[in-house]
Amino acid sequence: MTDPEMERDIAMPSDHSAGGTQDSSAGRTNVTVYHCKDCESNVCKSSNYEDFVKIGETQSATFSDETIHLVTSETEIIMCIQQKNTFPEGIYAIVWEKAMGIGDSCGTLNSGASSENVRGNSIKICCNAQINLSVPNPPLNCNAEMSGPVIVINQIFNGGESEQSTDVISVWEGESINITCSINSSENEVGTRLTAMIQPVNVIYVSKQNTSYILPALAKRIQYSKEGRDLRITLHNVQESDSNIYVCTTFIKNKDHHKKLNGKTTIVVVKAKNSGIVEQSPLYVNPRQGQSINITCALKSSHEDEGIFLLKTHMQPERVLYVSSQNASTIFPTFANRLEYSKQGKKIVITLHNIQKTDSDIYVCAGVLKNTSFLSVNRSGTMILIKEVEQTDCSNSSWVIYGLIIMVALLFFALICCTLYIVNIKKYFWKRKPNAVYEDMSYSSRRNTLIRNNIYTTGN
Repeated sequence: MTDPEMERDIAMPSDHSAGGTQDSSAGRTNVTVYHCKDCESNVCKSSNYEDFVKIGETQSATFSDETIHLVTSETEIIMCIQQKNTFPEGIYAIVWEKAMGIGDSCGTLNSGASSENVRGNSIKICCNAQINLSVPNPPLNCNAEMSGPVIVINQIFNGGESEQSTDVISVWEGESINITCSINSSENEVGTRLTAMIQPVNVIYVSKQNTSYILPALAKRIQYSKEGRDLRITLHNVQESDSNIYVCTTFIKNKDHHKKLNGKTTIVVVKAKNSGIVEQSPLYVNPRQGQSINITCALKSSHEDEGIFLLKTHMQPERVLYVSSQNASTIFPTFANRLEYSKQGKKIVITLHNIQKTDSDIYVCAGVLKNTSFLSVNRSGTMILIKEVEQTDCSNSSWVIYGLIIMVALLFFALICCTLYIVNIKKYFWKRKPNAVYEDMSYSSRRNTLIRNNIYTTGN
């Protein structure tokens, strides 16, 4: 990864730096210049400069030697490299640090020249990068002063490493939101920032020493606090223009080389009372479990989109679908194998299949529009409430069956009781003998049969 020839030709700065004008408003600017001849082009996406050669570093406004010239002003960094017989191709990066912010610019330097074409020529390449606390990853612009080959600098978007999960926050205008960034609390931490990614702008930066930069337009509405390993950012009185995709980024230095770690992404959806750019239907749907439904997202005719999201925003906030203007799409895990869509012009019809109870939520269409700096959101969305009719019918049927069984049992018991009663009555009458003689042996009856004295005796 290292370039020995570059290391020999480009001297490191000494302690005797030339004087110059400092940025009195933001303090000292530390600048580090990296080069990698054999690195792959995607290394700029990660902003990981551990495998680069550090070819220049200064904490003063200027640095100069026979090979590299570095000039820093309040708004710009200029790096010039001058060599003979060697074309300094490869990837270059400039990283600057202030007490209130940090930034980096990275790109590949290519030419159509062979080593024979540049032999004997003195090549001077100058690259400049802006110092702007509110702009993340400004482009690295380079030009060459040499007759012959054409120098091209390819700017590469710096994506960062270790991207984490994505949250979705849905609020009405005037409410407050909290975004939490997990920070690297090691000794190597430089600082953490929150960036709005639609037309990228840095919202806030907090250094390890707790110095901070807040975007001036939001200065009166933002508060922050460090809570252990978390940076908690509160945005008050949110407006429709705050609808955006926010990314947390932590900068660290590993072995004295810079590295950027991307953290959690947060999609903020602010529903405005008068928002009507994105149209959505239906307003409400009440399907049975297992059925399919359609949601339609459409833009008004006067607007063009860069892409459209479908988001779940309340019960289980998450992304459902993203479709770009070129019809490239990403279906997120919740609806994997259960979602289809069709795109016709500025209208997208999304079909959700095999709806489950956990799919009950409010689904919102959000558009990334051209020439706008925020998400355009449908204020109403589509409420999906899943009916569990089959389970309810089954439950009602069970109660009916139980009732019938109890009634049959009672009737059967009553029938048995009646049968036993009738049988016992019949048995009672059957025990009586119809021709039996009944003799009254009571005392009264026997008294009438006692022998009386003969009143007609011979004496009378």
